[in-house]
Amino acid sequence: MSALFYTHTHTHTLLHHLYSFGSGHLTWFNKDVDKMYLASEPIKQIAQNRGNVPDTKISMIGLPIRYDFALQSDAMGNGGRTSPRGKSHQQKIRNQFNIDINKQMILVMGGGEGVGSLSTIVHELYARLYIRGMDATICIVCGRNTTLKSELETTDWETVATNILQPSGMQHAIHRAACRVPVDNIDDVDILGNVT
Repeated sequence: MSALFYTHTHTHTLLHHLYSFGSGHLTWFNKDVDKMYLASEPIKQIAQNRGNVPDTKISMIGLPIRYDFALQSDAMGNGGRTSPRGKSHQQKIRNQFNIDINKQMILVMGGGEGVGSLSTIVHELYARLYIRGMDATICIVCGRNTTLKSELETTDWETVATNILQPSGMQHAIHRAACRVPVDNIDDVDILGNVT
């Protein structure tokens, strides 16, 4: 009696898209992937140095952006945001969102979902502007994070400025470092621990 054996092997392609721009955890990199798509040269170096991912498996594609961002760029024209057309478009958008066109604007983003320590960063930013007597608009992208949006909408900003200014200068510097908000220079914290 004879038998006919047929073996079929399913093959799967393993692709890895890594959208981080500046750093990455060791577990994110595996040399056995078929292809790894990366956003930046620093991430490529980490993939090669930590994950032993060969250059032949890496494709540099940049950071993908939402199509709406590309539309805004197109609306500003080839001259970009500093061209007359770009400035006109920015003014139109500011008017659309009731943003004072006579103030500087700071855009704070933390990923597509508005996650991270955005609340703490915004509090620190507000306090720094308050300390310096600067009048600016802070626009925070909360994404779908309704908790963050609600918290920021109901924040008593005078209390934020007062509470952040209360700690000693060194505590303030440590707090800022923990929030990844840089201390401008050593003169910000004097020898007695007072914020200058």
